[in-house]
Amino acid sequence: MREVRPGELPEATCCEACAAHLYINCKTCGAKNPRVMETCAECGRDLHREKRKRKQHGSHVDARKSIFPVVGGLVVLLALILLGIRLLSK
Repeated sequence: MREVRPGELPEATCCEACAAHLYINCKTCGAKNPRVMETCAECGRDLHREKRKRKQHGSHVDARKSIFPVVGGLVVLLALILLGIRLLSK
């Protein structure tokens, strides 16, 4: 294996720590874009699925994120009511 000199390093395509891909190929024009980009530098297409889904549905809030606190609050409230009834019945 030959020695690699500075400046000759091959371009990394994956993160060394977690193996995540560093680039996304645009589905429309095929351009290679850094993963952190939201839209393609060549054609402007949204590169990430979640962003496209939110635009299609007209919502920018994930339903799971908004329902969990409500359900959690109801569970705590129900537990407090049942505890209160139990304490009053003694």
